[in-house]
Amino acid sequence: MTFASSGITIQRCTKRIDGMPLMLDVLLAQPPLDAVWAARVRLPWEDDHIQVVSREGLITLKLAAGRPQDLVDVQKLREAERG
Repeated sequence: MTFASSGITIQRCTKRIDGMPLMLDVLLAQPPLDAVWAARVRLPWEDDHIQVVSREGLITLKLAAGRPQDLVDVQKLREAERG
């Protein structure tokens, strides 16, 4: 899927684990995403760590997508950040 507003392309992968769906969006760290990639955070996960986008990076991605639900998500993320 390519977002017309930003040119960002996402590949969505889905797998079932113990009957539950796991969806993973894969993005290439192209120039529009360089800052998002640089600001990623490392979090503990199971017996290791995983790197994910930061809250601000997620907001940037959702604004780039610009779908109605993404804009609602951005509002909720900003409200949660304010406490």
